Amino acid sequence: MTPEMRVLLAHLALLCVLPVKWIEGATSAAHPTECNVCDCREGILDCSVTSSDTFNIVLRLPLRNYTEANFMLNHIEKVETDFPLAYWRTLRLNENRIAEIKVGAFANLPLLEMLDLSHNLLTSDKLKPHVFKGMYMANEYQPMHNLRVLRLGHNDLHTLHPDVFEHLPNLESLILESNPLKHIDKPTIIALSSIFSLHTLDLSNTGISEIPERMLHTPRNLSTINLSRNNFTSVPEGLGDSHALKHLILDSNPIEVVRSFPALPKLEVLHISWMPLLKKIEKGGLNGLPALQELHCSHNDRLVEIDKAALSTPTIGEEQSETWPPLKKLILDNNRLRYLDQEFLDQWDKLDVIDLRGNDWSCDCENQWIVTSLIPIMRKANLDTAMDIIFDDPSFSLRCQEPVEMLGQNMRELSSLDYHMRCLDYYNHQPEKDATLLVWIVILVVALIPLAMGLVLYYRRNFATRNIHYIRTYYKPTEQHLFT
Repeated sequence: MTPEMRVLLAHLALLCVLPVKWIEGATSAAHPTECNVCDCREGILDCSVTSSDTFNIVLRLPLRNYTEANFMLNHIEKVETDFPLAYWRTLRLNENRIAEIKVGAFANLPLLEMLDLSHNLLTSDKLKPHVFKGMYMANEYQPMHNLRVLRLGHNDLHTLHPDVFEHLPNLESLILESNPLKHIDKPTIIALSSIFSLHTLDLSNTGISEIPERMLHTPRNLSTINLSRNNFTSVPEGLGDSHALKHLILDSNPIEVVRSFPALPKLEVLHISWMPLLKKIEKGGLNGLPALQELHCSHNDRLVEIDKAALSTPTIGEEQSETWPPLKKLILDNNRLRYLDQEFLDQWDKLDVIDLRGNDWSCDCENQWIVTSLIPIMRKANLDTAMDIIFDDPSFSLRCQEPVEMLGQNMRELSSLDYHMRCLDYYNHQPEKDATLLVWIVILVVALIPLAMGLVLYYRRNFATRNIHYIRTYYKPTEQHLFT
């Protein structure tokens, strides 16, 4: 074939292709797909940060090829239409302005497992039970069997309708954080008690100050509760109604003293950090937790004392003994602790993680065991793998805060030197400060000596002369009488 023929065939092929491309482009413009307005990738339909118009357009399209849909940050105010039939497992509608949702809006999403409605404007009146009803089959609406996680945090819910979760028989995780509940009323108790499959409940920052009796009795598989940033002034007794609680978060509550915990035989992880008023954990304060494996008690600016018997439980029998929980992680950093008794735990060498940094440690004989025993245990168990960096940073290390002659000393270095710290005076006297006091006393005495001598001389010159003059005046009339 000659070169001229090849050029001619190429031109003919181009003329045939261009009309086809033009037709495809015109069709695409006339009938837009979801990928023209959203980001489509690997089973994810990402329509976030677009607009409410985009949301309404997309809902008119077939969307069966995705497992996740994201419509966050779109200024959506209402969900007025049903979602199209789709096989989504995750739907994100958070960070919008949704104040109302149509009844049965999610009925065409039979495989939905996670629904995020957080950071919206939903109120108790608008969150109706039938919002969550499933597909219409056999003359009735089916439940949403697959929904496991429901996020309702950061809305305007003051209470819950008693039947709001009736169409969610397998709900496992309910997030209600940062709603203005303030008080868990009877309708809310009924709503929460009806979730038989519940595993995780987040009631953080809801303004509550108590857990009503029997509220946690029905969800027999409830394993995690977040009660942080609330108004509890003591550990809520209502926790004792739970059957399988393993993870409890009580951070940032105005509890001053931890006196006791209700019996929680399966609790493994406890968080009592960032308490603004916590001063003390008393004897037996934590002994209702026989399965405890992690204790997170940090950043409590007023915590100065943890009783040595806070964790241990006396055994019942002829021989007096104690038992401790099988603790693996102990986090006590950034409190105001001066002392930690060796009897707080029975086997310190069983710990996998320990953090005692940022406290007001007193380097005297009562804490000698930390230098002599605990730090070598940590080093041997490689618990200070990161401590080579941590201990060399003054803001992140175990450093002495008192007595004054030990201020700033690194306790790890003291351990390496096999240093023996002295005992403080029984009456808390501090001999190390006596030298300074004696110096000031000497200076004061030296300064007072010239002043005292000056006063003596002044007295002699003034008061003595005045007395002589008084005597002479007193006897003068007698002398005159004798000569008359």
